Amino acid sequence: MIARSRFRPRILVLPVAALLIYAAVEYGPQTSPRRRSTQSSVAVMRAPLFEGTDSTRSLFRLHGWLGRHTIFIVFFDGEKGAAADPVLSHLLQHTADLKRTNTYVAAISTALPSQNSTAGFPSSFALVTDLPPDHSIHRSWNCYDDTADKPVTAVFLIDRVGNVPAKDGHPMPLQDAHAEIHRLLGSAHEPANP
Repeated sequence: MIARSRFRPRILVLPVAALLIYAAVEYGPQTSPRRRSTQSSVAVMRAPLFEGTDSTRSLFRLHGWLGRHTIFIVFFDGEKGAAADPVLSHLLQHTADLKRTNTYVAAISTALPSQNSTAGFPSSFALVTDLPPDHSIHRSWNCYDDTADKPVTAVFLIDRVGNVPAKDGHPMPLQDAHAEIHRLLGSAHEPANP
């Protein structure tokens, strides 16, 4: 009888220790990575895939970049052109930072490949044409205004896994593209358009 009572506390040590470890991880301080990730979680979705003719008249396929790079998707006004877009101009100023952080840029508009090729962007910027009347790329990213019957501008950020923030089942554009560029690239430069 004495022998049994000596071993009973030892048997309970493992389950009690497991419970304590679980509680420490799950309900620990706010600074633990697990707690931070659940509190700041945002709905995400797989980035909608697209393909189209780029400024070199080659077929650009987004899926070739997914899972390997962080990607800015920039929908710009094709009538004004890529050179006139403030976000693309800002990103162009940070070409070295983009390369350093393995971040790519895919810019979509209705501008023809011949127009995009004269915009003066390096090959690390894919300027992709989304032809009317379908505007299939714009529509898949919820960047088409059916009421006004025209594409709209927006900027998105795809992470290295291939996910993009989402809202109501659609990709969610960045609220402040310039701030996100500086956060991601860690640049010391001041934003061009605060």
